[in-house]
Amino acid sequence: MLDGIAEQLHQQAEYAIDQLSRVADGRDQYRHRSTDGVLQLTGPQIDMLLARRGDAVRHLTGLCHAFKALSQATAAPAPAVRRAPARRPNGL
Repeated sequence: MLDGIAEQLHQQAEYAIDQLSRVADGRDQYRHRSTDGVLQLTGPQIDMLLARRGDAVRHLTGLCHAFKALSQATAAPAPAVRRAPARRPNGL
């Protein structure tokens, strides 16, 4: 899950960087009364992917902590069992 989100985020970021680099370098084609909406399109998608990645990282971190706690609990040796002396019935 996290790999897929990271890949989508990478693709969207690369697309935005490429498009904005064209503007910064003066390689974009000016279109009168028209915009590509690069930030309107990619901005919300990148924000959503960042939020999903953050949620996935928090979930994975929680799973790792739970696994660590469980593995430490099962790795601890069981307490030694002491035999109690057998009780004798009353009157004997």
